[in-house]
Formats: sequence, structure tokens, C-alpha cells
Amino acid sequence: MLWQSFYIIWSFSCLLWLDQIHVSSGILCKPGEKATRSKTNCEPCPDGQYNHKHSESKECQNCDPCELNSSEISPCTLTNNTKCRCFAGFTRLDETQKICICPVGSGIKHLENGLRICEKCPPNTFTDAVNSECRPLPQCIQSSETIPGTVTSDINCRNAAESVVPPSSSLPLSSTSTSTSTMTVTTSRNSISTPTTSFPVSQDSRKHALWLASLAAFLLLILILKLSQCPKKKTDIVRQGSACGKPVEESGEKFLPPV
Repeated sequence: MLWQSFYIIWSFSCLLWLDQIHVSSGILCKPGEKATRSKTNCEPCPDGQYNHKHSESKECQNCDPCELNSSEISPCTLTNNTKCRCFAGFTRLDETQKICICPVGSGIKHLENGLRICEKCPPNTFTDAVNSECRPLPQCIQSSETIPGTVTSDINCRNAAESVVPPSSSLPLSSTSTSTSTMTVTTSRNSISTPTTSFPVSQDSRKHALWLASLAAFLLLILILKLSQCPKKKTDIVRQGSACGKPVEESGEKFLPPV
């Protein structure tokens, strides 16, 4: 009897525990609905939102509008998002086709009914950016066409005058590794200038000439100093000679006649 009572109490406790788990985990709502704040009931999704699967979430998803170069083919409902389709010729960026582009090499063309389509550029036209209109290829007038244009790139024209070297009045005579000479002939209505030849002086030659000039100036200074000392020496010699010619008596010595 005791065991039967214990078994009944244990079974009742398990039922209460399972019911508590069900309440705490919430309920499972069907598509088009969401759970309430207490997660005890389900309610329909509000306008502009949807839920496409069974869920315990308290929020629905927002409906996505059709955006660039796409049109709506099916409106948003409680169970499905908006369905979009790209305009004719446009390329989709993802499976939803909410945003579509007109690729490079094709151009946007506006129709009379207000719609626009994307079609490949006709001959002699191109586009180099997405979602742009086809532009005519420019013509290379008085120039040589180096790179032809395509549906995705412009023509690369080079002016023919750039390849022609304009005449010059300077005629080079000769050129070496150490010096160059140029003869220039200038003609006018009343005068003719004679040819002139110029030789550039290198930096080393200038330094060498300056060093030689400094050495010559130094030697010239020494020579001037030497020459300025010569008159003084001559004066000393004359003074010494006059001292030797004085009489003996004046020099302080006595003269003894020979016996």
C-alpha cells in the first residue's frame, strides 16, 4: 500500500513538472502568427510583416519592397514576403530580385509607358558604367586610332600631330663625351648672323684654372717681397764701404811708418 501511494505521488509530480516545462518553453505558432509576450497564446502578424514558418518567436519579419529596376509581382502576405522581378534585360543581384542592374556593355532604354529596359548597346555605341545609357563612340578626326572602341570602352585616339617632329633652327654639328658644339644660323630680311660655336666648360676645368691662378698669385707675391728687400741690402753694402774708406786716425788706430 505504501508503495502504491509513493507511485501515485511521483506520477503526479512528473505531470506537474512536464506542464511547467511546456509553459516555460512557450507555444509553437503557425505561419502568419507570432507568440504573445507571455508566450501563452499566438496572434496574427501586424500589417507589413509576415511569418512563413512555425515559430516560437514573438516577432514577425518585415516585408521587403521591390527596389532598383524591379517590379512587384506578388504583394506581401501574412505568410510570404513580397515577390519581385527584374525589368527586362536587367541582371538580379540575389534570388529575391529586389535590386537589379544593367551591366556594362548594355544600356538603359526608356519606353513610352514609363518603364525602362536594359538592352545590349548597338554598334558604334558603348557604356563604361552600370545602369547607364549607351553613348555613341567618338570619331577620331585628323588622328590615328590606336585602340578601337568596344561596347564597354571608348576609342583611344592619338593626335597625328604628336608624331610629327617640328622643324628646329638649331642644327647639331657634332657631339662627344667631353664637349658638344652647336651651330645656329638665323636669317632675317636684312641681316644674316654668322655661325657661332660654343664649347661648354666643365666644372673640373674651372676648378683647375682657379687653382693655377691662385698658385700664380702666390708666386707673384713672393717675387714682389724678394724684390722689395734688394734696395735695403745695397744700402747696407754702401754703408760698409764708406766705413772702410775712413782715415786710420779717425778709426782710432795709430799709424806707424815703416822703418
